[in-house]
Amino acid sequence: MFTFCVLVTLGLISFGHILSFMALIGIVIYIDRTKLKMYSNVFINEKLWIEFTFFLFVIVFLMNVYLIKTKGFLLFQDNVGAAKQDFYQGAGIFKRINQVALPLISLSSFYYWYDNKKIKSTLYILFSMFLLLTLGSKAALIELLFIFGVYSRFKKISINYAKLMPIMIVLFFSSLFAFFLIFGDTFLADFAYRIIAFSDGPVYYYYGELSQYINYPILYMFDQFFVGLRIFSDLHFSSLGPLINSLYFNYEDALVGPNPQIFVEADVLAKNFYFFYYIIIGFIFIFLRKCMATPFSFLLMNLFITPLFVDVQFAFSNLFSLIILLFIFIFYFLVKKIFLFGYEN
Repeated sequence: MFTFCVLVTLGLISFGHILSFMALIGIVIYIDRTKLKMYSNVFINEKLWIEFTFFLFVIVFLMNVYLIKTKGFLLFQDNVGAAKQDFYQGAGIFKRINQVALPLISLSSFYYWYDNKKIKSTLYILFSMFLLLTLGSKAALIELLFIFGVYSRFKKISINYAKLMPIMIVLFFSSLFAFFLIFGDTFLADFAYRIIAFSDGPVYYYYGELSQYINYPILYMFDQFFVGLRIFSDLHFSSLGPLINSLYFNYEDALVGPNPQIFVEADVLAKNFYFFYYIIIGFIFIFLRKCMATPFSFLLMNLFITPLFVDVQFAFSNLFSLIILLFIFIFYFLVKKIFLFGYEN
């Protein structure tokens, strides 16, 4: 919404895009107020999620012990930012598993806390903080506040916002500390840039009239997903963020670039049919959110649907990570069934 206001204020976005985005907001509000049948409990209830998360915690803990042994502990490195980039070098599968395990482990910590299992809850929270650091989350512990919000929404916990404010202040400073660890002496400038420059991608794209230089098919959104599945051996398209940097600033770096966001991706991928792109993304977003009946499934689904508004390639890359998690869950479920069958006999 902030980017939308910036684009409208600067007069960079067309009237058609304005109407399309407003239609998207209308779809989201309408479906959000519509009661939908919940399906998730049929497959995985909260008890099974918590049991699986413990199994996942053990696997992820052993994985990260191995990474620490081979790569070193991040906080002890002279250059944390560089060490963070190197931490998952040659171990991409570990990064994907850490990424999907983080919300489950963090969420389980709140279950344990309210079940008076304080030690186990604290252990899970500390490990979640470590995962946040290795994954390079500049939001730091603020992400835990979102996860608690999801827990409180589903468990209908009343929140005392007066007591919550000091926690939010601590979490804000944890984000500053994360920037300090990653960027060193320039952390304040990088922190300010991160906040101010979120809408850079669409502004550069429209102001520089870059649409005439970019012609991508809809296959672009699945590029990273197909590489993950080994359908493609290499990426077929440059990501829009770095490509915007290249075209606008003549700056070449495949790992650095602004978020393209839905405004750019609708224009590039759908061309004159961008209206339908907005509507489809909005419908997928709110429908899948409402179909999730547990906080665990809700958080995991958000790994896919939330990036649809920011970077669709990243969304489908996360979908590949969720598929990996699905296979781990199937393995856990089969092992559990075999163990119970053997025990009963």
